[in-house]
Parts: sequence; C-alpha cells; structure tokens
Amino acid sequence: MQYITPIDMKVIDTNTASQGLPTICLMEIAGTKIKQLVDTYENINHVTICTGNGGNAGDGYVTARHIINDTNKNVHIIQLKDPNTIKNQDTKQNWKLINEIEKTSSKLKITKITDTTQLEKIETDLIIDTIFSTGIKGKIREPISQIIDNINQTNIPVISIDVPTGINPLTGQIDHKAIKADITVTIHKPKIGLKTAPPEYIGKIHNITIGIPKTSERYTNKGDLLRIHKPSLNSHKGENGKISIIGGNKDYAGALFYAAKAAQKQAIDLTFIYTPEKTAQILKQQTPENIITPLPGTVLSSKHYQQIEEKIEQTDAILIGSGSGLKNTTKELFDKILKNTTKPVLIDADALKLINKSYLNKNMVVTPHTKEYEILFNTKLPESHQDRIKNVQENAKKYNTTIVLKGSIDIIATHNQIKENKTGNPQMSKGGTGDMLAGIITALISRKHSIYEASYLGTYLLGIAGENALKKQGYNYTQQDIINQL
Repeated sequence: MQYITPIDMKVIDTNTASQGLPTICLMEIAGTKIKQLVDTYENINHVTICTGNGGNAGDGYVTARHIINDTNKNVHIIQLKDPNTIKNQDTKQNWKLINEIEKTSSKLKITKITDTTQLEKIETDLIIDTIFSTGIKGKIREPISQIIDNINQTNIPVISIDVPTGINPLTGQIDHKAIKADITVTIHKPKIGLKTAPPEYIGKIHNITIGIPKTSERYTNKGDLLRIHKPSLNSHKGENGKISIIGGNKDYAGALFYAAKAAQKQAIDLTFIYTPEKTAQILKQQTPENIITPLPGTVLSSKHYQQIEEKIEQTDAILIGSGSGLKNTTKELFDKILKNTTKPVLIDADALKLINKSYLNKNMVVTPHTKEYEILFNTKLPESHQDRIKNVQENAKKYNTTIVLKGSIDIIATHNQIKENKTGNPQMSKGGTGDMLAGIITALISRKHSIYEASYLGTYLLGIAGENALKKQGYNYTQQDIINQL
C-alpha cells in the first residue's frame, strides 16, 4: 500500500483542479462512496455525523445529503466548529446546501455546538467522524475534547474519514486524545501517519478512490508549488541556502552568470563561484552580489582542488560544469570533487562529458539533454517517449542517482520515482536556459528539498518562466526575460 503526506494530497487536489476537474466534484464522489460504505451496515436507522470546518466536514455534508436522499435513515449533523470559520470553498458550498435541505427534510437535523453544555448523550446506530484531518498540537479544546470522550465511551460503530480526529496524519502521534475508529476511510491513498498510529485507534483501513487522474501525480503542475519551502521569519544569513558553483572559462562566463542569477531567484542567501581569473573579472562586474573566488590560470584544474575543497564543503549544495570546457585537467578536478565531497552535487553541461560516472551516487543529480545523456551513459536513446522513460529509469537505478533528461517533455527519475514536466516552449532551446535550470535545482537542494523534489520543481519553475516570457515578449524573448519571470 502506498502512503502519502498531507502536503502530497494538497498538491494532488490542486493539480487535479488545474487539469479542469473541480475539487468539489472529488468531494461529491467521496461523499457518495462513504454513503455506499454506510449501506453495508445492517440495522442502521440513524447516523450521526460529527463535523468541523475543513475539507473533511465537506465530505460529511455530502455523505449526509446522499444518505437522506437515497435511504430511509435519519441523519444528525453535530457541527463542532463555527461555520463562519469554514475557509474551504467546497465545504462552504456544501454547508449552505445541507442547511437548505434541513429546512424541508424531516430526516435531517443539524446542531451547532459552541460549548459542552449543548452536548447530549449520543444515541445513534453509527457515528461518522469528519471533525479534523490535520494534526492537532497540544491539548484539544472543548467542545471537541468532550465529544471525543463521549464517542470513545460508547459501543457505537465509528467511521473516521481520512484519519481519526486527534491523530497527526504525518507522524501518527496522538498529542492529547483521539477518536477510536472501527474503520478509517482513506481518500485516494492513506496518510503516512496511519503506518505508525496505534492500531486500536485506526481500526481497519478502507481506501476509496475518487476519480483523481494519474496525471495529477505523474506530471508537474501548479500544485507542486505548494511544496516550495518558505524562508523562516527568524532566519539569519546563510540559513536559507548556500551554494558553490564551479565552472567557467574565458569563453563561457555567461553560463555562470545565468546559473547564479537563476539560483538567486530561489531566495537563497549566498552564492560562491569558483572560476578561472579572467572569467572571475567579468563576473565581478556583472554580478557583484556573488562571492567570486578567482582561480589561477585560464582553465579549471585539479591543482585548484586544495584551494576550494574546504570552502565548498561549507555550503549546502554544489554545481559543477557550467561553461567549464573539456580539458583533461578540468575532468581531474571534477572527479576529485565527486569522489570526496559529502555534499549534494548537480552535474551539468561540460561536466557531463568529463566525469567518471562510477562516482555517481544518490547524493547527485545529472541534468543532460539528449546528446549529453548518450555520451554520459554510452547509449542511444530510443525515439519512443515511453522507451526513453524506461531507459532513464534503468540508468537512475543502475547508478543510484537522480537523472533529469531535458527535452520537450522533461523526464525526472530516481531508482523508484518518476515525474514528467511539460512546461516550457521551443524557444527555450536558447543557450543559457540549461544553466538556469542547473542553478534553480541547486538552489532548491540547498533549501532542504530532496534532490528528486528539487529536480522536478526546478523543471516546472523554469518552464513556467519561459511560458510567461513568451506571453509577454513573443518569440523574440531573451534569456533575461526568462530570469525576470522566475
């Protein structure tokens, strides 16, 4: 069984809506399937649904509507949070609808609870818990605390939706108290916290599918932006990411410029650039915000390793290859870095043609286009997109590394994960865009994203920036226009 986190579910919902399937439709399907589960119980004449003010409450309202529409059962909704605090628009719409139904239905009763004195003894045949689906830190407030006690003291069957109220869906922990469910209905996929939650609280897991397309998880989309880490309000310089970029020669200062500029757009604090002297002189004039260390000579060399070794290990992520050239001495430097570093490394551009791929490991990501991929892995990529995916994932598994194969549809793969990115346009074949992607991904890694997550987020962010540049400037947009949209 595959488990997901609460943020995974938010991403999936948002991505689904971005594809044209409104989340209120998903809520409708969820409520319908919960009602179908209720139908499997015998001798049920009365159902009590305990609701809060989140998305789960909306599932509860839809379930109530289908029960009273399709059966002879009576339903009592116990509303435990102020309806005016409902922020979820789908829940808000279904709350209005269920209140209209109550005006004309003798089978439906809604009780709004504001304090424990309004709570009566629970007399019903089945309880459905849709109070909370998010974790509760610390002590649970009244009247919810009391109704948890009341429910747990009965012998009435309990169905909890998503996770039983009081259980943290991410960690499975119970900080104060929680409802003991006989069945936990999970929607789409179970929350990760259910793996470690006390079994006596979650009962049997009953998973329902609600029509979410596989593309909501396979392809990057707007929802993935919810994953991006925001800088802490109390952070200090250096705490939001420090990266080292090692590359450049006298002919390719621009590669470092674009990599650094794109990285800075991801709210990182410090960018250190290590490059030959002449390139350093150019960059110091163009990007004074970077900390640039000139290296003796005109090309990167293994002789520079001792000069940079300690410094690069003090940063959070390393980028090698941007505009570096293809000299053997440069290869020796890059191989030394890969062999000895403990930091995450992104390998791009010329470095892809130089490195000893036996040094690749799970702490690294390579970002080739088709020709670079074929050189690095000594293979010929097939024409079929699906066969390409298979080839990329085989090499990701073989070398235990993350691969970003750039193309009209980017393929992002690890040994057991796969994403595709469709954002962007043909004009992004301009020189410098690959350097931007390398900078973005490296920056995201430095900000505590996993290498895989940083990789697919980076492809999406760059592609969207390119699309926005096209909308604003037309096909004559420049690399700087893309930078401006990041």
